[in-house]
Amino acid sequence: MAKLALMMEEKKKKKSCDLVLEINLVSAQGLKVCSKSKTETYAVVWVDDLSKKLRTRTDCLGGKNPTWNDKFLFRVSSEFLNSPTAAFNVEIYAVGHNILKDSLVGTARCLVNNLLGKMITPVHVHRPSGNFHGILNVSASLCDEGVIGLDSGMFGGSSGFGFHDLMTKTKAEVEAEEGNKNLLQKLRLVRSSPSLSTMTAPTTPLKELNEAATMRKVKSDSSLATMLRTLASFSTLPEYIQL
Repeated sequence: MAKLALMMEEKKKKKSCDLVLEINLVSAQGLKVCSKSKTETYAVVWVDDLSKKLRTRTDCLGGKNPTWNDKFLFRVSSEFLNSPTAAFNVEIYAVGHNILKDSLVGTARCLVNNLLGKMITPVHVHRPSGNFHGILNVSASLCDEGVIGLDSGMFGGSSGFGFHDLMTKTKAEVEAEEGNKNLLQKLRLVRSSPSLSTMTAPTTPLKELNEAATMRKVKSDSSLATMLRTLASFSTLPEYIQL
C-alpha cells in the first residue's frame, strides 16, 4: 500500500509539472536611463524564486526603446497556474561600460492570467525609486510539454531555457571550432610547402647530374681502353698479368 501510494504521488507530481509557460519579451518603450552615452539594454526573466533566471540578448540600437523579441520556456505546475497571483518577474538593465557595473533600469511583475489569450500586453515598468516610467511589451502562452514534443534533455535539468540558447554556441564550442580552423590552416601550409626530402636534396638540376655521371663513365671506359692498348704493345707480358 505504501509503495502504491508513493507511485501515485510521483505520478501526480509528474502530471502537475508537464506544463510549459512560454514567455516572449518583445520590447520596451520610454525607459529612463541616466547614461548620456549610447544605451545598451537587456532583460532578465524568471518565474519564481526556485526557477532559473534567463537573460535576453543585448539591444545595442534601440536606446530607450529596445527590442529583444526573445522567447523563453519555463516548466510550471498546475498549482502555480491555479494561483490568482501567478506571475513572472522581469528586470531591465543598462550595460555599464569600462569599469561601470550594469545598472538596473526598472522592473515589471507580469500576472500570467492577464497575459494568456492575448497577443502582446503592455506592462508598466517600475523604476528603482518605485515610480512608473516606461512600458514593457510582453506576451505569454501555455502549452503541454508532450504536445509540443519537447525533449526533457533540452531543459538540462533546469526549470527553463531560452530559444536563443539553442542557436547560440557556447564558449567551449567556439574555442573548439577556432582550434579546428587553426589546425586545418596548419595542415594546408604543410601540404603546400616543400617536403623534407625535397628540402634536403641537392639543388643541382637532374639533367646536370645525369651528364656528370655519363662523363665519369666515359672517362672510366677510356682509361681502361688505354691500359689495354698499352699492355698489347708488349711482345711478352709479365707472368703476374693475366688478361
